[in-house]
Amino acid sequence: MFILKMIILLVRRSHDLLVRKIFPFAIIAILAIVLLLEISGIPMNNSTINNDAIKGYSLSDSNGAGIKEGSKAPDFSLQTIDGKKVKLSDYRGKKVVLNFWATWCPPCKKELPELQEYYIENGNDKVEIIGVNLTKIERSEKDVDPFVEKYGLTFPVILDKKGKVEKVYQIQSYPTSYILDKDGNVEKVIAGAVNKETLENILSLR
Repeated sequence: MFILKMIILLVRRSHDLLVRKIFPFAIIAILAIVLLLEISGIPMNNSTINNDAIKGYSLSDSNGAGIKEGSKAPDFSLQTIDGKKVKLSDYRGKKVVLNFWATWCPPCKKELPELQEYYIENGNDKVEIIGVNLTKIERSEKDVDPFVEKYGLTFPVILDKKGKVEKVYQIQSYPTSYILDKDGNVEKVIAGAVNKETLENILSLR
């Protein structure tokens, strides 16, 4: 009986020791996975996505989170990196790609050259790209200007310094793009990185 009690005690102690050793590492692993998903631009919400997410972007339908498709895009006024004032409603009469991004976001870095290439080939009096930098969540506002120069972005880049526009548009993953029609209505919400071909396909259908 004594031996049995000793065996049970040893098993319990071994189990407790194992839990104490493994548990902290398990917590760290879980946190690392969550952080990786967050910075990779994968939506951490219940937005509807399709299998195109495998290709580096995902299209949410009107049942997803954020401003609903068919709704009027909320108007706003922000400054560009050059200090010029930009108002969304000033672009009425054009289709607009409203793209929310940050300098530290890997999918954003992959996406922006695609947007720039599309802008060079298609940007005119009918289509405009507006890059909304999520300045409030940047490490420093000073990171934005050299980033824009490095990637050679020539479309308007505006600074959401207080995060008000991000909040109004309910941005929950980075990058996120809103495709607006000529009247300022939301035609499509794209959660995740988009490429030139996708923009051509979406905008050519309108």
